Amino acid sequence: MKVKYYPEDFVVVEKTKVSFVPSGAYCIYELTKRNIDALAMKRILERLFKTKEMGMAGLKDRNALTTQLISVPGKPLFKNHQEKNFSLVFKGYSKSSIRKGDLIENKFHITLRNVSKKQKELFENNISFITKHGFVNYFGDQRFGHITKAKKFILEPYLNGDAEKSVKLYLTLYRKKDSSETKKRKRFFLENWGNWKKCSEVKDSVSRKMFLALQQGKSFEFVLKMIPKELLELYILSYVSYLWNKKASQYMEQFSHVLLKTEIGVLAFPKEVIPEKMISAEIPQKSYALTNKITFPKRKLFVKTNIVRHLKENKIILDFSLPSGAYATTLLKALFEQ
Repeated sequence: MKVKYYPEDFVVVEKTKVSFVPSGAYCIYELTKRNIDALAMKRILERLFKTKEMGMAGLKDRNALTTQLISVPGKPLFKNHQEKNFSLVFKGYSKSSIRKGDLIENKFHITLRNVSKKQKELFENNISFITKHGFVNYFGDQRFGHITKAKKFILEPYLNGDAEKSVKLYLTLYRKKDSSETKKRKRFFLENWGNWKKCSEVKDSVSRKMFLALQQGKSFEFVLKMIPKELLELYILSYVSYLWNKKASQYMEQFSHVLLKTEIGVLAFPKEVIPEKMISAEIPQKSYALTNKITFPKRKLFVKTNIVRHLKENKIILDFSLPSGAYATTLLKALFEQ
């Protein structure tokens, strides 16, 4: 089965809580993007609008066609703006900025291609159970896009007392989808690790500042704090989400279940009705030395949704909505593998 074969196969429309007014301090734009990483998109918008005060309710997946509202302070720069992989449409004004808590739900329109006969059978067996009882509210694989090949998190060594290893992972780890220039630069850092002077000669603003600080004798923890705050928060939340998944899976293993592979290891999916439960995961205390803006509320064990399906030969088209924090990729795993 092929998921996200084209960005248009995975359409996400965000429903956001916004109070429009005739005139206000913030402009509200509708942003539609495809094949752009959420943080990369944010940086593009910051350059376009010449401000870092960019309001978004959620970070949207790279490999998808997504639509969401954003807020920008000041007067509108334009009514419409079009570039290769994104567009902006001015929708009106608001008195306040859009924040993370303003996300109500995400609406999905997903096309799955090359669906086998066995997968169709699994789907038909699972859909009625999941519609009635819900699916496990695991964080999806895209939450863990920055882990290493050995399934280690960038900040995990620091949280266990090894700040140097976390700095090294941040500066040398690259992903398949990274540009050849990025891969070349990070391989150079890895090959010359410890030679801070040589590494600092590479023209890359954040990396260069970090290597200059090491050259000056600054501690690895000091250098770790030089990572952009939004990334540090993302790394911490990614690790705590992993802890939540692990805790939820351990609870699930008390009941009839099946073990399925995910990006971060094996997780238990239920084969029977399990009582609802709120599960929490503790934020490691050392995280607060890096940022004090992290919160991680208790999370429901199950999510329910109504799924509308259309079967066409070897394709299945799904329409459904999920509340903030729930992952469509987790639902797909439950539908086709559970």
